[in-house]
Amino acid sequence: MRVNGKIRAREVRVIDGGQKNLGGMPLSEGINLARSQGVDLVEVNPNAVPPVCRLVDFGKFRYEPCRKASLVFMIGMPWKDRKLTKSSSPETMASACAATAHSRT
Repeated sequence: MRVNGKIRAREVRVIDGGQKNLGGMPLSEGINLARSQGVDLVEVNPNAVPPVCRLVDFGKFRYEPCRKASLVFMIGMPWKDRKLTKSSSPETMASACAATAHSRT
């Protein structure tokens, strides 16, 4: 993932933090816009013509997927991904059945 000066395209399409499309502009103008807002210009789709960049705080942007993964770990796997065995407790079986019945309705 390229950030600020590492972006190699001459022109980029810029999207601000609120998902608003600011349109195509030269790379230098996009970097200046990001600096004026105190954020980074991050290339999110390098294969598009012109490449799509987003105005975000790069530290938070990189941290977000890790946070989502840890939340899934803390909350637990969905019931459909868990394996029930004959040694599973009756409470676990009841919870699995209730979760399955609830998800079907």
